[in-house]
Amino acid sequence: ARLAAYVKEVAVSAGSLVTQGQVLVRLDEREFREQAAAAEAQFRQAEAEYHRARQLIDNQATTEQAFTAAQAQFAAARAQWERSKVVLADAQIVSPMDGVVGDRRVEPGDLAAPGNPLLSVYDPTAMQLEAPVPVRLLARLPIGQEVEVTLDRPAAVTRGRVRQIVSEIDPLSRTQLVKVGLESPSADILPGTFGRLWVPDE
Repeated sequence: ARLAAYVKEVAVSAGSLVTQGQVLVRLDEREFREQAAAAEAQFRQAEAEYHRARQLIDNQATTEQAFTAAQAQFAAARAQWERSKVVLADAQIVSPMDGVVGDRRVEPGDLAAPGNPLLSVYDPTAMQLEAPVPVRLLARLPIGQEVEVTLDRPAAVTRGRVRQIVSEIDPLSRTQLVKVGLESPSADILPGTFGRLWVPDE
């Protein structure tokens, strides 16, 4: 959430299939709607004052200073109205991608706040295995190397390719984290599934 507000509705549950742009959570927007209405009213008033000042300056019936003040007030009111519309739009949390809801952490009536997760969404077609690999074996796992991966649930053997090797070394285990993108992952694979990465023989 980008706003501090009470949760009005949670439209999905754990395991729900979602599409990019689909509304997942609606926050109570009444306060923000009132703020947007007030900002629009101020903008309309400032707009009218600006056009009036424009006519007066064209007719040389007002000072340049008064016109500049009306122009500045008009610009500030417009910016405030635009901000209020953005805030109001943030009362709806939408899915950033096609995927599956992994964890629903809020219920209607809960207080949402910036920095607190509401739910998680993952893409089952873009799963990867992360494995700590002893430094002495990293030479066998160059980026792009095809490897074999064994998963516990569902019990399966699949193929993958090394995508990334984290540059930081764990000083206790003397390992580096290797990230392997799974090729054609099954939709049954859940985030957190245990797996084994088989390092090719030399």
